[in-house]
Amino acid sequence: MNPSNVPAEQRIESIGFYIFLVSVILAPIIFWPSPYIALDTVKTIVIALGVLISAILLGLIALKEKRLTLPPRKIFWISLLIVASLIVSGLFSIHSGKSLFGQGFEINTVSFIAILFVGGLVAFTLIRRRLDRAILLYVGIFVAYFIVFMFQVLRLLFGTGFASFSVFMSQTSSILGGWFNVGTYSAVIALVSLSAILFLSLSRKMKIVYGVLLVLSAVVAFVVITASIWSLAFLVLLGLTIFLSIKRIRSQNYAFGTAVKHIAWLPLVVCVIALVLTWKGASIAGPIINSAGLSYSEASLPWQATLDVTSGVIKAFPIFGVGPSHFTEAYMNFKPDAINMGDGWNLEFTTGFGLIPTLVAEQGIVGLVLWILFFVFLGLIGAKALKNSGGKSPESFILVSSYISTVFLWLVAISSVPSHAVLFLTFIMTGIFLGSSVFNGASKPIDIEPKSTRGSNILKIILVIAIVLAAIWALICLKKVIALSYFGSGVKQLTVDKNPDLALASFSSAYGIDRSDVYLQGKVEAELSKATLLATQTSNSTTPENVSSSDALIKQVGDIVNAALLDARAAIAYDPSDYYNYISEARVSEVATNLKMQNAYENAVNAYIHAINLDPKNPSIYLNLAKLEVNQNKLDDSIKAIGAALQLKSNYLDAVFLLSQVYAAKGDLSNAIIAAQFASQLNPQNPQVFFQLGLLQYNNKQFDAATTSFATAIKLQPDYANAQYFLGLSYAQLGKNDEAIAQFAALSKTNPDNQEVLNILKTLSAGKSIFNNPQEVASPAKRPALPIKTKK
Repeated sequence: MNPSNVPAEQRIESIGFYIFLVSVILAPIIFWPSPYIALDTVKTIVIALGVLISAILLGLIALKEKRLTLPPRKIFWISLLIVASLIVSGLFSIHSGKSLFGQGFEINTVSFIAILFVGGLVAFTLIRRRLDRAILLYVGIFVAYFIVFMFQVLRLLFGTGFASFSVFMSQTSSILGGWFNVGTYSAVIALVSLSAILFLSLSRKMKIVYGVLLVLSAVVAFVVITASIWSLAFLVLLGLTIFLSIKRIRSQNYAFGTAVKHIAWLPLVVCVIALVLTWKGASIAGPIINSAGLSYSEASLPWQATLDVTSGVIKAFPIFGVGPSHFTEAYMNFKPDAINMGDGWNLEFTTGFGLIPTLVAEQGIVGLVLWILFFVFLGLIGAKALKNSGGKSPESFILVSSYISTVFLWLVAISSVPSHAVLFLTFIMTGIFLGSSVFNGASKPIDIEPKSTRGSNILKIILVIAIVLAAIWALICLKKVIALSYFGSGVKQLTVDKNPDLALASFSSAYGIDRSDVYLQGKVEAELSKATLLATQTSNSTTPENVSSSDALIKQVGDIVNAALLDARAAIAYDPSDYYNYISEARVSEVATNLKMQNAYENAVNAYIHAINLDPKNPSIYLNLAKLEVNQNKLDDSIKAIGAALQLKSNYLDAVFLLSQVYAAKGDLSNAIIAAQFASQLNPQNPQVFFQLGLLQYNNKQFDAATTSFATAIKLQPDYANAQYFLGLSYAQLGKNDEAIAQFAALSKTNPDNQEVLNILKTLSAGKSIFNNPQEVASPAKRPALPIKTKK
């Protein structure tokens, strides 16, 4: 057709489809080559703009046609209620702004989940109008996968330095957004390829092509996917095998002789392979993974801990939960006590073991019921659609492949937290399935085509409002990404370029575009860094002629600290539920305390107490408070804070270590030694702990025990010169001069410029006591610094 003769609606629809197709291709592969901007940031804006622009164009077509077609009734209304539940939960949450939009790229915000539902609606609308578009979407998905696949293969061949972009620093780094997501995407490609072999009338050449795709994607999944995901693949393949086998056997009137021949052997074989990998996959794939350097693990909250947190949320906020994007706050308040005793005690989980369980905690009982109904209705539509599917045809291929992919991806979302791109793929496949089921007549859509003028006007108003909201929505997403780009620049300028002035300007620009406490926290860090640099200049300005300039610098430092305090308090005003904002204020107040600023100490203590109230199970906050008290020589108060930290985490090495130092400062060497001995039991591989224990024992005149502690420190760190120095002193105190001479002789070789070591060696070699002259060997307790400087 001549393009000039194509109706405007068709042109708009084609533009909308190709914009959506481009977003499907780009979402898995696009990224910003900077370690200071989250990988999913650009993916989020691509998904958001692609979905919303396509939705706007399709809305314009509906406005022109005065007709709106929506997915099957039950699944549509449940989806709408889920989004409504998210919005209500967000509005009633701890901080509605963070629930609704977050910083811009979080996977469990209202905005992103709602965009995904709109994406599923767009996919449904496009496929319902023209089924052949599903093939183009599949092509886009395969193209994106091919790029992901080649990227990983090339990095495997040429090493991690190839195409790292300062972002992908390990062999298992992926442009898709996580190594396990590569396996999930591969499993989808394998399922679609298997469906093509089963449901398309293919030439020999095309069967080979799809067979190769099936094998390659399965191999990638084999070296990536965990046993839990393989078990999900097994369930989907088992269902496909049973469905096809029953359908074929039924066509033979259940005759036993022919039934065996008509079992779906290909999916059965693949199903058995998935079962074997579920059972023995780790031992089979282990040698291959280790030899290729593809070992990978991911910190995630165990399912039992997720249930504990969720049950706590349901008790406290039963109806609408804690609110989207607030799982971290729920985790901090309802964290099981046992977690503090493990290695992951200081991790703050933003999600549970799966995305859907996370959303249940965030949406409450209402969300739980709605998500269950969503899956029930999706299953009922799928059962009906598969029952009515025909033999080998493109329609059957699209219907079955999209449905089994949908089921698999939703199971993944229940049992893990997929990346943004994989979750987008989940909704795309869901939309394709629903669109194909309506196109094939397996399910009925909601057709809204008012006959009356009043009805048409109401539909028109609804569509116009929806289009305007989508446009505003897209602008908000774009604004947030721009702010994040400024924030990423500020982080680089502060941490790499060491330029707090430029960083402060970048953080200020980010905050000017998008009000967020994270950007205020960045400003505080930049201001503290700037104050530290100026304070260093002040300490160097000690000559009389520099007194005036030094006073000016001191005043400037005070002004910067005051500005930082204002920003920290502005962050608290923005979100008083985020304990990081109070930690930020406490850090500023600590600096102000060192500058002898009025009420600074009291402000720091109050800020830490507020942070503790918000994160009551975090022992590190108590430890920070204890360090503040130590710096103010409030030793009894510091012991109380350390005790609170140890109540939460009895094996907290840093707290025990500080406790020993505080007791030593109080002159209570007996308790100091007990604390240090406990610290050495907690971490028997830490030479510093044994060195500290040895010093305490030496000061308490327990020289024999001190030799054991110092010797252990040297065994753990052979070049530990200060431990060797005090081991020599301990031997000398015990009268073991030969052993003492051996230690200082070795030290004189490694530290030939240390005059103190040479003098001690000379005195010992002459058979004299080194303790007769206090100026020659100072007591460790009275030393301003260690006797031997650590070599860099």
